Amino acid sequence: MFLPCGNRIQTGQNGILEKVTRTERRCVMKKKYKLFDLYECYGTVGYYDTMQEVRKAIREWNEATDGECNLIVMEWSEVYSTYCVKRS
Repeated sequence: MFLPCGNRIQTGQNGILEKVTRTERRCVMKKKYKLFDLYECYGTVGYYDTMQEVRKAIREWNEATDGECNLIVMEWSEVYSTYCVKRS
C-alpha cells in the first residue's frame, strides 16, 4: 500500500507495521542502467537491469531511428544517488 506522502507501510516480523521511507523504496526500485539519446536532445530511451538488455535496446533503437542517434549508457551510482556515464 502506498501513501500519498511517498511512504509505504509493510508488515514486519510478528505482524508489526514498519514504515519504509521514500529513499529506501527508491534504492530498491532503480534500474542499474539508463540509455540516453543526445541526438536532437531526444532524452531518455529507457531503463534496464543488465548490459545484455542495454545492448539489445541499443540495436533496436539504432534500427528504429535509422542510425540517427547518439546513445550513451549511464549507470546508477549509489555514491551520488544519480545516473553517471558508464566508462568502458
